[in-house]
Amino acid sequence: MISKWIGDRRRELEGRCRPIDLAASHEWRLVNGRLEHCDGAFFSVCGVTADAPGQVFHQASFPLIDQPEIGLLAFLVTDGDNGKDWLLQAKSEPGAVHWVQIGPTVQATESNYLRRHGGAATRFLDYFMDDVGNITCGELQSEQGTRFLNKYNRNAIVEIKHRPAPEHDNWNWHTADEVRTALAQDFLVNTDSRSVIATHSWRFLRAREALFTGETRLNGHENLRRALAESHAEGAAGTQRVLAGLEEARKSVQIRLEPCPLHALPGWRLTDSGLAMVERTAYDGFVRYHAIEAPQRERERWDQPCIGADQDQSCALIIADIEASPR
Repeated sequence: MISKWIGDRRRELEGRCRPIDLAASHEWRLVNGRLEHCDGAFFSVCGVTADAPGQVFHQASFPLIDQPEIGLLAFLVTDGDNGKDWLLQAKSEPGAVHWVQIGPTVQATESNYLRRHGGAATRFLDYFMDDVGNITCGELQSEQGTRFLNKYNRNAIVEIKHRPAPEHDNWNWHTADEVRTALAQDFLVNTDSRSVIATHSWRFLRAREALFTGETRLNGHENLRRALAESHAEGAAGTQRVLAGLEEARKSVQIRLEPCPLHALPGWRLTDSGLAMVERTAYDGFVRYHAIEAPQRERERWDQPCIGADQDQSCALIIADIEASPR
């Protein structure tokens, strides 16, 4: 079972994330109003002020992670005895709840898979690259815009005929049925994995029978089950309707971000311990520096600035029947 495997990895990989002052950092510095890595790699933290009439963050100022390089989020899948099998990674991240969650087979920024950290190589990377080191699969998807500045990842699922041995306890093959069950549990499947799964064909999750048949969480909600099945069967026509609506929404929003040095960011105070709001606004967050110890990562010790939030945030998807079609 996936939950047992991840539970075992959490006990084995438990790390440490210790607050430090910027002066104690061996890798980061404040340069021209931005927090930058001494090698110029990985990412930087910049300040911006938003000119966005009609939006809740109009005239708000806040820090964002500037990471112009494109990351890779990718799964390997193969045919199993009962549908598709997935090669999952027990991915440890200093900001993750419970430290370890299910990640894609490969979850790496360009700086990481090019080994600018000086650590170990990224496992299974060759399955997603050509002979000269170019990523050859997947499509671009955006990172969360409340924390990143125009950040993209390449999301991919690659089907292979054979089943490479993981050769490391942090990777393991699991069935599509197990993956679907894991998706319904809190803090088990990380956001990057969910992004890849949601943007690819759902046949990888249920190859043997039609979707929205037999899911126990829909028992007793047959009308909803039927409506979801019909919506999924609509296929490309329904997708085009959604894309058209998204394009109209984009045209109606005008956002301009003006750069601002972190030490002069309105409403914020920059100190040796980090960046904090003077008064709470629509933006809920802070920046602090941390020294990190993460067993069995490509590099097991480093330090970096992290953006956090003081309050839990919620994302909700509302479903309604409109003209006898779920929307």
